[in-house]
Amino acid sequence: MARIKLVGVIGAALFLSATLPGCALQEEAARDPSPEHADITANVQTVLRQHSELSPPNELYVSSHGGVAYLSGLVATPLQRDSAQALAEGVPGVRAVVSSVATEQ
Repeated sequence: MARIKLVGVIGAALFLSATLPGCALQEEAARDPSPEHADITANVQTVLRQHSELSPPNELYVSSHGGVAYLSGLVATPLQRDSAQALAEGVPGVRAVVSSVATEQ
């Protein structure tokens, strides 16, 4: 019976030693986005700025992770919201767009 407990403890220790470093890497990646993420974010922001209908007083915010561009903010119309999403989808490196952009109308 003592052998079974020892095997269980060793198994748990091996499991934790294998998974905890992965957790630390994920946390580190979340705190320090890779240049790829920064490049995608900057490229989406650049594309959005090139369209005057999306400029202030509209407020659009962009972040990205793993090829997914996240849009948030407030625009005046549903057409502007849809336009921002379509423009972001066309940026190289963007695999998907998640939009939580709200409209005033």
